[in-house]
Amino acid sequence: MTKREKLIGKIRARPAHADFEDVRRVLDLYGWTMRAPRSGSSHYTFAKAGEPEIITVVKHHGRVGRVYLDISARSLAWIRSIAVNTESTEPVTLEEYLGMEYPFRVIADPDGGYFVEVPDLPGCMTQVETRDEILPMIEDARHAWLETALELGREIPLPSYPEEYSGKFNLRIPKSLHRKVAGAAVRDGVSLNSYVASVLARGDAQAQVEQRLQNVEARLEQRLADLEEHLQVIRESVQHCSVEVPMPTRKG
Repeated sequence: MTKREKLIGKIRARPAHADFEDVRRVLDLYGWTMRAPRSGSSHYTFAKAGEPEIITVVKHHGRVGRVYLDISARSLAWIRSIAVNTESTEPVTLEEYLGMEYPFRVIADPDGGYFVEVPDLPGCMTQVETRDEILPMIEDARHAWLETALELGREIPLPSYPEEYSGKFNLRIPKSLHRKVAGAAVRDGVSLNSYVASVLARGDAQAQVEQRLQNVEARLEQRLADLEEHLQVIRESVQHCSVEVPMPTRKG
């Protein structure tokens, strides 16, 4: 068993006892580089060439919550977003990014405290013990994430909100897929945008049909289970029921 496997096994076996050093060692074994806090931040950042995430970890907490561990581990397995973005954008300063309102998500940790993350900034997260710490700590983590992203020259997503649907978003895909999609659009005699929109619409319709079929299947399975249970009750009743049949009389 390798050193990495032993360490991961230890964390999985006792997630409630994982600490900053455990997380640091795992990330180090996977090739992530740690950067010490700057500008008075309480968060360390971890970055790796070729990875879009910048992981923020608060050091002054002895324990790293299981929700934090679970979500941070899953974040490293995300399918990487790759995009076709032909629009040029002007450089934005750290102050301008900090002035933007990024939505964040809060999850209560079963062992106490709260896990907080900024979904638009992959890997930007923290943990706190009380509700009063949520806002200052996630703002601190966001500051550390943005500062590191700018230093590394990473693309920084703009904030998104569920209620805002402008009909436009940036998408990163491999160059090979971009070439195939563009070729398909040419063959169909439509623009790339129109072709992608039609493919997404068909995929969404298919997903809805599949979801409905799954719901119907689940209901049928439940009905069959109920019928089987009812039949079993009937069988047991028949087995315990005795019927007396009168003997025929002879005529003579």
